[in-house]
Amino acid sequence: MLFRNVWLLLTEPQDAWSTIRESEWAVVELYIRVIAPLALISPVAGYIGTTQFGWQIGAGQPVKLSAASALPISIVYFGAILVSVFVIGLLIHWMSETYGGRKPLVRCIALAAY
Repeated sequence: MLFRNVWLLLTEPQDAWSTIRESEWAVVELYIRVIAPLALISPVAGYIGTTQFGWQIGAGQPVKLSAASALPISIVYFGAILVSVFVIGLLIHWMSETYGGRKPLVRCIALAAY
């Protein structure tokens, strides 16, 4: 369902948003089933990229990180994404109350996640 919704957002956004709107989530379930898998993509790609390929400035030698130094960076990156989605969800929730929308926090977090 997660990747179906992501694909629908790209191909048929109106259908995707109505499907997302009708979903009933608890915050923990939303984090486990939606946010964590999406949040893992970038740290895992960053870990693989920095340990296997590295980066190069100009004509110099590529700089690679060791697995021991890249792993904590990736873990902190993953945690920062999870916290950021929650904070953005809180801001959306606050703004919905400010402008009379009064949406539940879990829907605001889902909006931030997608």
